[in-house]
Amino acid sequence: MRRFILSSVLFLIFGLTANVLGQGRIIGKEFSIREANELFGMPKQTVSVDVETFRNLINQCGEYVYFTIKNGKFYVAKKYGQFLNNDGAMKDGEPMSKISTSVLKHLIRGKSDGIGLKSMSVASTSDVLIELRPSTTTITYNGTTADLITSCPPDCWP
Repeated sequence: MRRFILSSVLFLIFGLTANVLGQGRIIGKEFSIREANELFGMPKQTVSVDVETFRNLINQCGEYVYFTIKNGKFYVAKKYGQFLNNDGAMKDGEPMSKISTSVLKHLIRGKSDGIGLKSMSVASTSDVLIELRPSTTTITYNGTTADLITSCPPDCWP
């Protein structure tokens, strides 16, 4: 009986761990711009993308979106190395950021941050801002910033 209970507990622990570490894991969280600036520092570089273009790109992705800024341009991939908008500048193996598609879809629904903050950028609210910050890359839209994004590599596969 003890072996059965021990086996069941171990099976449950390993099963939950596999689910947390595998597919189905939500990557990313929304913050107000004020919180993002306090936690991650002010943006050092910003690339503006029209919200409809951004929506079309992420709708082509699966569970995760891989993205980066290089030479002042925004690049997105549906899987690591499978770019949707590559002009030849991105090469396989280059570092990217990874975030759950569901987090980005929620972000671009146009919800405000709840305390009336608007984007401090010159871009209009119809633009999504991809921001390089001192310690991370964030995505901001309509007063809300998404971060807690993972780096790829090493976290490149679901």
